[in-house]
Amino acid sequence: TVDSVEFVSPGVAIERGVSTVLAEGKPEGVISYAAVHVKRNGKNNIIFKHYPSEKRFPTDFRRRISGLRST
Repeated sequence: TVDSVEFVSPGVAIERGVSTVLAEGKPEGVISYAAVHVKRNGKNNIIFKHYPSEKRFPTDFRRRISGLRST
């Protein structure tokens, strides 16, 4: 389930949400995730996916993705 989408620059978005963990086809629990989407050649691509223990990125994460631009 997508909880939020934050556009950090044109063509770059951070998606945060929760995924259901399955074991033998049955729900076992949920885990939070974050994904970075970049639009390249007119298509959205997930370039990074992270399953943090909390719904925050490391302090320097925004600095690390600040140079990303869509094409």
